[in-house]
Amino acid sequence: MTRRLIPTLVLALSLGAGSALAAEPEPVGPEKPLQTRPETDDDAYILQGWTANILGKGGEGKTRLVVEAEAGYKATATIDGQAQTREHPASYELADKDHRIALKVVDARGAEWSETVDVPRGMVVTVQVKARYEHRGFEGTIKNDTLACRGKSKPRHLRFEIFQGGNQIGNAINLEPGKSAHGVRLKPGVYELKVFEKVGADHRLLKTATLDPKEAQWRYDEGCQ
Repeated sequence: MTRRLIPTLVLALSLGAGSALAAEPEPVGPEKPLQTRPETDDDAYILQGWTANILGKGGEGKTRLVVEAEAGYKATATIDGQAQTREHPASYELADKDHRIALKVVDARGAEWSETVDVPRGMVVTVQVKARYEHRGFEGTIKNDTLACRGKSKPRHLRFEIFQGGNQIGNAINLEPGKSAHGVRLKPGVYELKVFEKVGADHRLLKTATLDPKEAQWRYDEGCQ
């Protein structure tokens, strides 16, 4: 796909997560279970897509391609059959003629965006590109640490329910004494954790605590009373 630019042209592109240029994101939202299996490459962010603006203006006698991105980005421009890779900020001085350039941008996490850009003679074409990410949340652990409790503070079968803004997040987590729930993923924010004790067929509220996950491998242990 190519775009011919004139000095007053401003062209905005928005490439969604389903584009061939972006990795297909995994499902997020209510349909995703609260507890997830550990992943080999557990990135806290998921790629949603790219936003790119291609701007053209008079070059005052110079022909140039400029790529404006962010720290850690690399741009590869194929000019007259030669690939030239430069880190942000990337600027390419071009010969005094019309150019059609294959451009690829790779962000710091390895996601790629590519486009064919026309750079007319005597113009400066600026490509502003940025990957859009959503924070997936931090994985942590909740443990029923009552196995060694004695006396009145005996081992208990516990249920943990997580709420935010009055809405329950995910499903309840039921744990026998000494058991843990790993891979509990929560996005940054403050949550209310309700801890229940199993009494017969019912559950009695024991306490309410606060969860404020700020990093991976957070944990909450409920011990002896």
